[in-house]
Amino acid sequence: MIAAQAALEKQAEDVVVMDLRSLSTVTDFFVIGTAGSARQMDAIKAHVEETLATQDCPVWHTEGPTGPQEPMRELNHQLQWVLMDCG
Repeated sequence: MIAAQAALEKQAEDVVVMDLRSLSTVTDFFVIGTAGSARQMDAIKAHVEETLATQDCPVWHTEGPTGPQEPMRELNHQLQWVLMDCG
């Protein structure tokens, strides 16, 4: 659970690790967490990417309202999210 620990290191809240190995052939685990702001979410995302890269487990794909190098922007206080596919 390297990704969960990395998220916690950047003060992610409500971090949950869901073990899906017995339910899915597509994924083993889901790590879900909450950030207090878009800026914090971007910091968590970057830290998870960096931490996984040091463990030879790079992020394969990222989706959400942010690009790879573009900081996330809050639009009218709408909810923001990011999904990271970590191999």
